[in-house]
Amino acid sequence: MRLLFRTFAVLPCVLAAAAASQQQQQTTPKPDGVAAALSRELREAGLDAAECYRIRDFRLAKEELKFYWNDGYAIFAKPVRGSRLAVYFSGDMEGGDGEVLVSPPHRGERRALAKFTGSPTLNEHYKNALFVFTDGMGERLLEEIRAKGTKDETIGASLATRYSNTVRNIFESLELRFLLDLENPARAEQGMFFATLAAPRVGAIDLIFDPMARDQVTVGQTVLRENARSTFDIWTSFETQSSRTGKRPRPAQTYGLDDFQIDATLEADLNLRVKTKGKLHVKQPGLHVFGFEITERMKIDAIRIDGQPAELYRREVIRGNTEPPSENSAFLVIAPKAFTAAGDHEIEFEHEGRVVLRAGDRVFFVSSRGTWYPHTRGEFSNYDLTFRYPKELDLVSTGDLVSTTIEGDRRITRRRTPQPIRFAGFNLGQYESVKASRGPYAIEVYGNKRLDIAIASARAATSATAAPPAFPTGGGSRRSNAAGAQAAAAQQALLSTAPPDPTAQLKELASTVVGAFESMAAELGPPPIKTLTVAPIPGGFGQGFPGLVYLSTISYLSPADLPGFLRDRNQQLFYSDLLAAHEVAHQWWGNSVTAAGYQDEWLQEAFANYSAMLWLEKKRGSKPVDAMLTDYRRRLLSKMEDGRTIESAGPITLGARLQNSLDANAWRVITYEKGTWILHMLRKRLGDAAFRKLLAHLTSKFERKPLSVEDLRQAATMFSDPKSSDPKLEVFFENWIYASGVPDLKLSAKPGPGMRVSGTLTQTGVSQDFECDVPIEVSFAKGPSKTFWVRTSNEPTEFAFTLPQPAVRVTIGSGILRAD
Repeated sequence: MRLLFRTFAVLPCVLAAAAASQQQQQTTPKPDGVAAALSRELREAGLDAAECYRIRDFRLAKEELKFYWNDGYAIFAKPVRGSRLAVYFSGDMEGGDGEVLVSPPHRGERRALAKFTGSPTLNEHYKNALFVFTDGMGERLLEEIRAKGTKDETIGASLATRYSNTVRNIFESLELRFLLDLENPARAEQGMFFATLAAPRVGAIDLIFDPMARDQVTVGQTVLRENARSTFDIWTSFETQSSRTGKRPRPAQTYGLDDFQIDATLEADLNLRVKTKGKLHVKQPGLHVFGFEITERMKIDAIRIDGQPAELYRREVIRGNTEPPSENSAFLVIAPKAFTAAGDHEIEFEHEGRVVLRAGDRVFFVSSRGTWYPHTRGEFSNYDLTFRYPKELDLVSTGDLVSTTIEGDRRITRRRTPQPIRFAGFNLGQYESVKASRGPYAIEVYGNKRLDIAIASARAATSATAAPPAFPTGGGSRRSNAAGAQAAAAQQALLSTAPPDPTAQLKELASTVVGAFESMAAELGPPPIKTLTVAPIPGGFGQGFPGLVYLSTISYLSPADLPGFLRDRNQQLFYSDLLAAHEVAHQWWGNSVTAAGYQDEWLQEAFANYSAMLWLEKKRGSKPVDAMLTDYRRRLLSKMEDGRTIESAGPITLGARLQNSLDANAWRVITYEKGTWILHMLRKRLGDAAFRKLLAHLTSKFERKPLSVEDLRQAATMFSDPKSSDPKLEVFFENWIYASGVPDLKLSAKPGPGMRVSGTLTQTGVSQDFECDVPIEVSFAKGPSKTFWVRTSNEPTEFAFTLPQPAVRVTIGSGILRAD
């Protein structure tokens, strides 16, 4: 279970504003509840003047996070629940000084850190810092400092007066985590460590150690943008050495939630009232508090565990966090009493909100599509879904149809999933549909009978130079604010001389969906769910849920109804073929094969997109695929405002960390488009037949399991030529996946004499340590061409090959991403 971990900088002026804003936004805890009691203690827990010590040459370490108090004062916070939760270091005096040192273990992380700080190692001095911990470290630290320091209560009183409010503000911001750790004694080994300090050179820094995270160490900075919104830039994040070597394994999850029974009623005003029941798996005795997530659009009215009322604690924060922006809102459920034994319990939530928005005459936009009910992240579950809604509407959802009836002015539809899935969604409108059956598979494609507001109202002429929409997101993944804005702009600009018919392309669209589904089932193996429903969503994006695809309303329009900027070849191809196939592919990639961590989420999108391209290649040949790859290459090499290429923002494994204050639009392009290029290059390296076997192997071996980048490398090695220059694909993965860079390649070669070809391959435009295997294609007067692979380096590489017949042409093959 991973609860969003919020982090805050220590600057008093910012914290004061944050606290004032949070007081307006937070849900007030139950006055006599556990949360309220802890909240009161935290508000009263300022600094303890009686526990202030002059300290010199003191070292504080938490795995790779190393802090040095060269000269200053250490003052502890007053106890909360009998524990010291914080210590404040002050070097505000002549000669006072503290120092922090963090050395990331990987090249990619060192480069990521250098992008923000100018140095691959964090080594900064500071005057003031606050250290917070919930793992019992406070008592051990106090005992050590008592032995080494000199008590000074006079200075302690001064520091307590100056900085107690800072400590209280930080405590208030971390209340969710305090509740989880302090009210669950069983979580003692899972307690966190958090430090925040102000360094003169780089500003405020947050440093986190969280044993529950895949990357236990995170270092970054909260940045306030011009629009007054904040973002948390993760400078570096990595697994600790003790975790990598197995000395300190990551703690097991202590609880889970599945077996959902959801009863949802959509009122005439579009308010959605929901009762969600589930099975709470308590895996460790002593648990008392549990964290879940739900969309911010939903208000939680009541919670019961085994029929007994449970306490709710929910609040909003305005500062950054170690997760990317999301509609998810974390909340806590506090059981009436701690569970004395592991076991299963029924938990029930009553919640309501407006997740369905009107987008036209009986046309709707379903927001919060995967977060409209309480959930934990990444767990597969069975779903029993009942929907009650106006009878004149059609509602589709995840799961097989069990029953549908009409009671008064409402239609009641019940669906049940045939096997565990990751999440459940629904869509509704007034639809026309096309149905198809292919062996054991049933496919149904729905289309709105009427236009959505954006299309119907946008009737003015557009120019062919208008900005194209952003590439869509699928598989329940996030979309950046920029991508969403571009998609909305694209939808607003959809114009025509006559009202488009939103069902005109329904049969053709159904044919595309059926063709892609059939082809992928043959290529990737049986889909997780044998029933697939496709329904429209207003916007320029799509999303693939288990058994349910949300498809952009743009895809339902004929090419003649598209505005000028969507009529170029690649845009038409995207909305008419690629988008639907991409979302269909998420039935395997994302809904069955999942991501092991944020570093691996790109795999879901890249595999979905490349699977769609393989189908497109089968349908239309290689030219459309080559055109799309060329377009992707152009965007990867396009320049940002500071002159850097988008691709240079960082390795693809940074995932959502690419959505930062420096590279706002890099995540989308690198995730989808470089990810597609990586798989294309891997296909060329392995060979077509071996690559297709790899795909089938992955969907089989990792069905309902997480896939990591390292898992992919090991699997691909099974299909790699053992005699190649990179049989374990270590060079390929290290340079194309774990690093960034697109080389400029120059080939100087000529055939002959006789049965030989020789030449020189020169690489520029990348770092000194970048290397890759480049396909050199040799053409002959007769017969197929032959490909040789040449390893680049920071020096020109000379090569010579013996040929089966005289060569007529020597070129760099198309299976490489290159800048020239």
